[in-house]
Amino acid sequence: MTAKSACEELERFKRDVVSALLEAKRLRLSRDVSIQEDAQLSREAYKNADALIKHLLVGHGGKPCPAGDRPIVGATQPFMGNRRGRHGRGVSSDGLEARARRGT
Repeated sequence: MTAKSACEELERFKRDVVSALLEAKRLRLSRDVSIQEDAQLSREAYKNADALIKHLLVGHGGKPCPAGDRPIVGATQPFMGNRRGRHGRGVSSDGLEARARRGT
């Protein structure tokens, strides 16, 4: 297993997300909060989570963060499967649409 490089920004974003969520939870449990205050607490937590996700996806000059827990996989071509039909005949590119028209 390869060692992940440390990213201070990623650690800061993680701390910000956790602290926002814990602060919101602490406030909600300690007293009755209004709908507006609850919305503000949620907004802060989502803002921090969005910043963390953005950093993981494109935080290093448009490239994924190398210190992320999981690798970000690039887009690939979809798997087309076996290009032959059930009965060994070739399937046209619109084979599914043709089957839908025939009702099979």
